Amino acid sequence: MVGPDGFRSLSFDSEAEEYGLVEVTAVSRGGSGWIAVGRWELEPRIWFSADGESWVQLESTPFAEANLVDIVAGGPGYVAVGSGSDGAAVFVSQSGLDWQAVDVFAGRESFLGSVHVDPTDGSLLAFGNRSVWRSRTGYDWTPIHQRSALTWLSQPPPWADAVWVGDTIVAAGGDAAFSLWYSYDDGASWLRHDPDDPVFDIDVGIDALIEHRGRLIAVGMCVSCTFNLAPTETPRIDPEWGAIWVGTPN
Repeated sequence: MVGPDGFRSLSFDSEAEEYGLVEVTAVSRGGSGWIAVGRWELEPRIWFSADGESWVQLESTPFAEANLVDIVAGGPGYVAVGSGSDGAAVFVSQSGLDWQAVDVFAGRESFLGSVHVDPTDGSLLAFGNRSVWRSRTGYDWTPIHQRSALTWLSQPPPWADAVWVGDTIVAAGGDAAFSLWYSYDDGASWLRHDPDDPVFDIDVGIDALIEHRGRLIAVGMCVSCTFNLAPTETPRIDPEWGAIWVGTPN
């Protein structure tokens, strides 16, 4: 975890610190405080902090057999997604302390890899194995785009990150090769950026994406880069592995 100064790593448990058993997959800040989700070995875990410094582990019974991979402050308060024994799983909470499962995905979706808040209306967007899902409340979910049976590339992967630039949704990452996706109709259809663009001809892909003042900033891994990583800049973290790309949305 990153502390308020941007540098410290905070451990949730002394045993975890000694044995390295905890994996934190996502963290989000809402009205009640910070919520982190992850796992302890193969068991789901969720933690709460009012200030980002002191953390307590919450009761994990509501998440039995779940794999929690992402969380956002949205919907009724907080929304966490992942998978369960019967397929995709969504959990909601008003306070971040008491959680309930949303059981609407059985037979419809196998896994949700990420969830995002639409800044234009406050609704939720989630990427799944089968579909892209939209919810206004966190409780009711509607598939707005279904992955083609002919190609995996017909929509962003489940783990893709997403940002909004005006009315355009841009998604990136989530697979072992470069992916950049655009939706101009609220997620109902998706166009993939030219995968042959040499600026993204890398061995490993994008991990995260943000929008800043109308520009896109992506971070990821670059095993063997021998070219300029951005059209007008060369913003590298490490010449062999880390990479940053800066671009303008289409």
